[in-house]
Amino acid sequence: MKVTALTLISLLGLTTAAPIEEKRWPSDPTIIKPTYISNYNINTGGLTYNPAVGKAKFDKTSTISTFTIPSTLSGRKCSLNFHISPSDTAATLSAATGVQVFSTNQVPPTYNVASWGPPGNQRNQHYGNLKLQKPGNGVVDDWPQTLKEFPCPVGTYAWEVVAKWDVAVEYGSGVSGLYIKPL
Repeated sequence: MKVTALTLISLLGLTTAAPIEEKRWPSDPTIIKPTYISNYNINTGGLTYNPAVGKAKFDKTSTISTFTIPSTLSGRKCSLNFHISPSDTAATLSAATGVQVFSTNQVPPTYNVASWGPPGNQRNQHYGNLKLQKPGNGVVDDWPQTLKEFPCPVGTYAWEVVAKWDVAVEYGSGVSGLYIKPL
């Protein structure tokens, strides 16, 4: 087989033009990222399905992250965490960085809706509070601390990230946000 200089140059060009992978989410291959997110408008009850930016703003907006949890985790323990990637250009945090995490009674639909319920946003059990940091993982803060360890549910489940007091958080939904870590 005859290889020409032009062929070698072409192949070299292809390998050097390959995109560089950005660091997104924690590098642990066992984490479960959201299947989709929805922004919940606290004033109108409306949901925005699969927005580019997740938001938690006190008395305005929260974000509901929906996960598909495999049956292989049945009987195991899980934790909920929040990660802000160093490459997340949409990430902004107010001076106060506390958020609350709640389970939901119902998984949000996979489309926009003017009003979701009844009643309200389907908020259920308070799993705990996180202090977010940019970049990095949130730190469990205060009580309850269910976020740290709970029985892994199997199937489709959702959790809501709600601003605590005068907090405003935004993050790129493809690179940052709530995730599940099997223990």
